[in-house]
Amino acid sequence: MNIFNSFIIIASIVILLTMPVFSFGLSKKRFFANAIFLSVMFFVILIDMFLKIKNDSSIVSSSIFIVPRIIFFPIVLLAILRMAFKIERKYKRKFSLDDKNKLENDMEKWIRKDLKLPDDKLIPVFDMKNITLKINTIDYIGQHSILNDYLSKGILDMLNIDYTDMSPDDGWGTIIRAKQIDEWIKEYIAENKNVTVINSECGLDTRIWRINPPTTVHWFDMDFLPIIEVRKLIYRDNECYYMQGNPLFAIDWSENFSGNIPVLIISEDNLFYLKTNELELMLNAVTTYFNKGQLIFSVLDPEAERHINGENGFSETEYREKIKNRINLVNKYLQKKTVLNITKSPFFKKKVSIDRRPFLRNRNILTFYRFEWGHSNAIK
Repeated sequence: MNIFNSFIIIASIVILLTMPVFSFGLSKKRFFANAIFLSVMFFVILIDMFLKIKNDSSIVSSSIFIVPRIIFFPIVLLAILRMAFKIERKYKRKFSLDDKNKLENDMEKWIRKDLKLPDDKLIPVFDMKNITLKINTIDYIGQHSILNDYLSKGILDMLNIDYTDMSPDDGWGTIIRAKQIDEWIKEYIAENKNVTVINSECGLDTRIWRINPPTTVHWFDMDFLPIIEVRKLIYRDNECYYMQGNPLFAIDWSENFSGNIPVLIISEDNLFYLKTNELELMLNAVTTYFNKGQLIFSVLDPEAERHINGENGFSETEYREKIKNRINLVNKYLQKKTVLNITKSPFFKKKVSIDRRPFLRNRNILTFYRFEWGHSNAIK
């Protein structure tokens, strides 16, 4: 077997094995068309090699084997170049002119003019919490962004924070969760107009900017005080937008909120890190004070929880029991409206490549919940 044929075989195997990795974002038709074409060409070449070994010159000289030998070599080179350029494009997407113009306006409205890194005391908090900005940025510079969060990229660029060590596929679950919850928030605001939104455990996320609520909405971004101190170095208070250093269970609801205005509480997966008495205290307080409201949160499956928290996390049995107890407690105070597995979200197909979907479709990696009170359309 000569060098040319050896190269063809090795290159074919490499392309076929790595195609799922580099097919992220391809449509179903294009993915299968590429797979079928490469597979056919690969097996024709294999048969060609086999017949050469058998010294069957009459068959080997047939055009059915000559043609693949002629066209397969440039196709292999083009495929390798295409993969290389596709990787480059994923990391090199830059601001469009339209996004640049919008970024300037949004920076002026939402971001402090004296934006700077925190001091030594708060820099560990920033380093821990800027992962959300990095994940949003990686989504933005990818080929199929669903958040289109150019503000996160603008913030990191202004602070000269590197994010190129992250893969374009990093944080896909976080991105889908953010987008799904964003859509539910928009839906609730559209239904109720005057709303109080409490975005608990907000970290450094840009959700307030992504939603861009009307002035009839009073939006509170809440987290532990050191995190809010860092957040206030980046974002500015705006009309009907406030940042407060309070954990969800320690809020004095009567201080800043009207019980007659519907409230929307977003907790993502942080709800399940509250102690049982803290969660019950919060549920009892909000359902007593507010006439009408909704609670949005998500639940990680045990495997995902262990991946995030490692040995410091719960055992699978403990975690499943914790989930069951928390859901039962929420059911005690609120009515269930929606339960949605991440693989059933309309944004799953937009973010996750077709070759990875079969491995994820039957796994409860992340589940989104909507519970409410004071509404007549809640469903069990």
